[in-house]
Amino acid sequence: MAPRPESLSAFGAGKVILLGEHSVVYGHPALAGPLSQGVTARAVPAKACQLALPSTLSRPQRAQLTAAFARAAEVTGAPPVKVSLEADLPLAVGLGSSAALSVACARLLLQAAGKVPTPKDAARVAWAMEQEFHGTPSGVDHTTSAAEQLVLYWRKPGPPRGRGRWWRAPSPCTWW
Repeated sequence: MAPRPESLSAFGAGKVILLGEHSVVYGHPALAGPLSQGVTARAVPAKACQLALPSTLSRPQRAQLTAAFARAAEVTGAPPVKVSLEADLPLAVGLGSSAALSVACARLLLQAAGKVPTPKDAARVAWAMEQEFHGTPSGVDHTTSAAEQLVLYWRKPGPPRGRGRWWRAPSPCTWW
């Protein structure tokens, strides 16, 4: 096994839904794109997989975040790192802060487990966290964050599963 670096970091982008914000929950498509703001997760080697929680969180917030992180740790094999989070995205305003946090943690834990986090792998691990935060999320938030590009997303019928088609916006992207 290769020696682990002293520290790791990973980013999860916030998102904006351009079309289909509420209809995506009912199986209709949504068009969403990533933001440059999001959540950065940082890790240092530790004896166990753990999350450093800010003291400003309420007891219910701490419990929910701990439970969500435990899901991601379980999916990734609980690599021995201590994770801290830094956000430059406002919470609870519809910009996908929980998805950004979930994707950042997913990427970081996958890295710590010795894997190269693909968008699909990051989305898979983030899905476990998002279920803790939202029960049955549509999937558009964490899929967009993991893809880091424009996504046309819709849920498949039946149990919550999603599919997306990713597009690269022309560079530079011009909006009228």
